[in-house]
Amino acid sequence: MKLCIRMLVLFVLIVFVSASEAALGAQISDGDGVPDAWKKSGSVTITLSSGSVQRLDLTKDGPLSAGHKDVFVWVAWMEDAIHTHKPDPEAMKKIQSAFADAPIANPDGRTGIRLHIYYNSKSLPEVPVLGTINNDGTYNWTAFDALKKLAFPKELNNVFHFCIFAHDMDAEHHSGISKYIGGYDFIVSLGAFGVNGHVADVESQAGTFMHELGHNLSLRHGGGDDLNYKPNYLSVMNYFFQLSGIPENLVTGNFDYSRFSVDEDEHQLDRKLGLNVNGTLGRYGTQYFCLAKGAVSQSVDSIGGPIDWDCSGGATGITSQDSNADGQITSLKGFNDWEHVQFVYAKSTLGVAPVIKVLVRDELSVNEANRISVPPVPNVLAVGVTSGVLISWKRIPLDRVVAYKVIRKSEAGTEQEVGITEGSGLLDKDPPKGTYSYFVRGLYTLFGNPPRDQVRFHLEDLGLLIEGANEIAAIRQQAPKSMDRIETMGLKPKATKGLAPVNLLVETSASRPASIQVQ
Repeated sequence: MKLCIRMLVLFVLIVFVSASEAALGAQISDGDGVPDAWKKSGSVTITLSSGSVQRLDLTKDGPLSAGHKDVFVWVAWMEDAIHTHKPDPEAMKKIQSAFADAPIANPDGRTGIRLHIYYNSKSLPEVPVLGTINNDGTYNWTAFDALKKLAFPKELNNVFHFCIFAHDMDAEHHSGISKYIGGYDFIVSLGAFGVNGHVADVESQAGTFMHELGHNLSLRHGGGDDLNYKPNYLSVMNYFFQLSGIPENLVTGNFDYSRFSVDEDEHQLDRKLGLNVNGTLGRYGTQYFCLAKGAVSQSVDSIGGPIDWDCSGGATGITSQDSNADGQITSLKGFNDWEHVQFVYAKSTLGVAPVIKVLVRDELSVNEANRISVPPVPNVLAVGVTSGVLISWKRIPLDRVVAYKVIRKSEAGTEQEVGITEGSGLLDKDPPKGTYSYFVRGLYTLFGNPPRDQVRFHLEDLGLLIEGANEIAAIRQQAPKSMDRIETMGLKPKATKGLAPVNLLVETSASRPASIQVQ
């Protein structure tokens, strides 16, 4: 009997030690931080906050392999009777696709990373602001840690990342934060970014989740440094692209970490050749700042084509400009993110890098986000048909873009509005004979739906504004589905529709012209 008891105690100790070692130094063939034993078994035992023990299925997205990298994230979210911060499934799909398409080699010979997202069994109670800010500017994680203790199974520590989708984290309304650059905990806090005052659009959810997870994977705002807004650094880690994605082949909304490294010397900026890239890199567009336009960013279709760095109108020559608005003219280093992501950290026995704390002020705030312009409408075509001219375009894949305005310009320079639609085409019925250029402008909402007097820069620098109640009401009639979606995103059935209707729209810069002769 004593022997049986001793054997039982020994067995329990072995199981306990094995479970502990699984997260702290067990064999990990592909270097992703997930023990081979977990992948082989396809499950792991976890303890819920209720105290109940159960097996967590790790294969909900398909079989696992010790030869292919995986990243696991446990997501908890806040909600109340009116709205929920549970991330939109489409947002998470965007990031899972980005990881699956990652140029990361695996022992099994296939590229990509499988991103697995697990949701807490129930929501967290809504609080207006999660946590506080320390005197040194760092975030105080005490409140977060208390919620993590309740929601996150301890057996998953140092293997799963843990994320809370909260309403807000401070008075300046920053979009989120990671506990460490090289760590496992992060927050997405987009309540103040939504038009309805509660939940932000799908792209902001996707980009911020990927951005903060990127910090966990050791990436910084400049890739390998903390210089932000670098036009040569095309990554969701760059604030230019966190909420709207990277422009590629004229279309924005592509969420990714940087795939290449191109340096930029702000002393020698080429107006004609842009960043002087060759081959397929020219398919990428970017954003930049110029002194003439103040606090508002400028969009450009290609990093390998003409860029009016100083907004002087010049098409050739070399100029000098503070293109990332950091107060200095210097050399901006490029960075290939995917070549530098790290999956295990100092808290693990496999740790490869010291952790770095993030200052709250260095994260993106709602006011700062509104300075970043939305690129123009791509691929505009004008085709003659029996009843007039059909103008078509490719939609800007952002929820914030709720409608499109079509403008007809005559050879004499006279402009006339053809109409507004939420679709991707519009018929100009029986225009007079002549030669015309057609332009399309996207109409988009500001983050947080602020009134003009609460914006900390000249709104007109973004573009043309639409803010009259009657004008907004007319656009709502012409684009009902898009306006309803952005105004009610995240709201539950108990919420009143139109809780905070859009009160201001901004027009993107004009698209490339589509010319046609009407006979």
